[in-house]
Amino acid sequence: MSTSRRLTRTRNSACPSSGGTPLRALVRCQSSPFIELRGIHSHIGSQIFETHGFEVAIRRTLRLAEQFRVATGVELAELDLGGGFGNRLHGGRFTHAN
Repeated sequence: MSTSRRLTRTRNSACPSSGGTPLRALVRCQSSPFIELRGIHSHIGSQIFETHGFEVAIRRTLRLAEQFRVATGVELAELDLGGGFGNRLHGGRFTHAN
């Protein structure tokens, strides 16, 4: 029986990348009989007001997913960018970020 997990690039991830690269961590997860690797999760933070950080994160995440596909022949089903655009507080009311 396998456990479905998403790989994160944090110290508390299912297959931490500390001591190696994120690609090596993904390959290690893929080879585990206890983990069903479904995708990559990236979280750059909350209350983000500019798109640049998301643009960088998606480029890096897509590059990593492609490197994993080339290394293993497996195309990951999920890419999760996490985080979110912030709300600005003006005059006691929240408004959407531009």
